[in-house]
Amino acid sequence: MKSPIKDYLFWIKVFASAVLFVFGLFIFFDKELGTKFVVTVSGAAILIFALIRIYPIIKSKQPQEYKTMIVVEIVVNVIIGILLTYVGITHQKGDGNNAFNEFIVEKYRFLLGVVLYARGVIYFVGITFMKSEGTKIKFIVHICLLTIGVVCFARKIEVRDLSLLVAAISLLAFGYLALDSGITYNNYHNNKKKEKQVDVSKEDTKSDEVYEKDEPVVGIEEEIGDRPTVN
Repeated sequence: MKSPIKDYLFWIKVFASAVLFVFGLFIFFDKELGTKFVVTVSGAAILIFALIRIYPIIKSKQPQEYKTMIVVEIVVNVIIGILLTYVGITHQKGDGNNAFNEFIVEKYRFLLGVVLYARGVIYFVGITFMKSEGTKIKFIVHICLLTIGVVCFARKIEVRDLSLLVAAISLLAFGYLALDSGITYNNYHNNKKKEKQVDVSKEDTKSDEVYEKDEPVVGIEEEIGDRPTVN
């Protein structure tokens, strides 16, 4: 059995939990940092998700109408992703306090709603009218995306609210990783004890076998000595 400490798994969990704890506290208490993080990360995620879908849609055998819908979605996602990433980066550099950036941050919920709602609608159009393949997990995920998209349009959601959600998730992840690290270390410690006990028992067994082999056989030599000698 490989030890988790030898594979650095334990220390990775400890480091990750510490980073998440500090990060969650920073976002919770620093409104500006929370806004920067949420806008930048969501923009980068939208952009990356759009880009990695280009090649599969080119190679897919979906109907042309459905592929056109997805291409339009990808173009819109790329534009929104670039906008959000740009706003987040310029904020972090300290030169983003202008009217354009404030407008993007103010309309953030609508931009996020467009991305999520469009993804859900296009998915269900595909499986309903274009006979696209779907799974139970994808169905549930896209129902959630549609719901969140509608909520983004219907309710006023501030970026600050989302940053608090990220902070809460970070702190929860910290708690989980801290607990898991403790369990991992405890299991490792117990396994080491068991391995030592097994090694000791093996050594005792080997020493007993060696002792039995080296022990002289009493009686045979006496019996041989008592036999008459033939000349």
